[in-house]
Amino acid sequence: MVINESVNKIFEASSLLWRLKMKDTFAQEEAAFLAKTGLNEDDVLKKFDLLKRIEKEAREHVSPIIEDLDYYFSVDSGQVAPLGCGSILLFEPTGYDYSTIESLREYLYSLSDEQWLGHYGDAVGFCLNKMHIDDDMESDFSFASIEDAVRKIISLPIKNELKIKFQSVLVDRKSHWERIFKLLEWAMNIIEPFEDEMNAWVKKAAQYESKLLGDGKIYEYMCKLVGIEMDYNEQGYEVTIGVIMYNMVNVFVDAILKPKTKAYLRLGVIFDEYFEPIDLFMVNSSANPERIEKVLKLLADKSKFAILLYIKDNKAYGSELAKHFNLTTATISHHMSALVSDGLVKTQEIDNKVYYSTNKEALRSVFVECTKMFE
Repeated sequence: MVINESVNKIFEASSLLWRLKMKDTFAQEEAAFLAKTGLNEDDVLKKFDLLKRIEKEAREHVSPIIEDLDYYFSVDSGQVAPLGCGSILLFEPTGYDYSTIESLREYLYSLSDEQWLGHYGDAVGFCLNKMHIDDDMESDFSFASIEDAVRKIISLPIKNELKIKFQSVLVDRKSHWERIFKLLEWAMNIIEPFEDEMNAWVKKAAQYESKLLGDGKIYEYMCKLVGIEMDYNEQGYEVTIGVIMYNMVNVFVDAILKPKTKAYLRLGVIFDEYFEPIDLFMVNSSANPERIEKVLKLLADKSKFAILLYIKDNKAYGSELAKHFNLTTATISHHMSALVSDGLVKTQEIDNKVYYSTNKEALRSVFVECTKMFE
């Protein structure tokens, strides 16, 4: 297991750009967070103070980039992930592996059209994977060609404005990359004066996580956290601590398409001896109206609902699901990623295959709390 003890500048810069388009400020989130958790520890308050100072500096100097910021990092209209991050593959482990714009640019420009289409399909799927699309199980983000990608994007039940953005990034990707790189450069300049403070908090969090997750305990921990049950992976985990995405909990295991590859865990800097990811799930429990709404939207998706029914009594692996539902493995991966990350599906690795099963306890808990809300 590798735990990075310094900030990833690319990831923090993109996170800042995304944050600037979110509805709530850090001050508003701090008030809500402290009210829910009851925490009043000095370290917690200092972390939020750093975040508020970074945000203040950014907002005071945002005017020169506001047009491109709106274009690439808006999170409205049901769009879960901003187009800018998907365009430069920051939601894949590949994106996290690069800490400079130069190294990321070199990687992106090295991609063939075929490689780019594969990455781009994953990016589109990620941008939309928690968005309610009544797709009759026809959403497929694997593209055979540019023309095929354009056709499938046009067929998506999303606003025309977003369709045009997706198509433009697809066809004229290098031009868009350079515009996004300029946004990242701006964000890096904003963050630079705070970098020493950020690194200090990341190092402290990394040292805590190292003690918590050492000796193979990370696998037990992931099982408790998001219902992932797996044997020891010889490739191991890589853990990244996020500062601006202070409450991030993200597990990336590409076990369907790339068995036996490294798994990635992203944790926010808020998690330490005072507050752990498990505690966040308790705060955002099934009794939380937002949590219930999120689960109900997933269940309203016909593809995901059918998959949950299929695996409710019997485990199934990715290729089996793809064959049964006549979908590509990439599309199955897209659906399972959403279901696993929201705790509705458990996974278990058996003989180098990852098997999925419905998390009946989690669903039952949501339905019970939903009933209580309307009593």
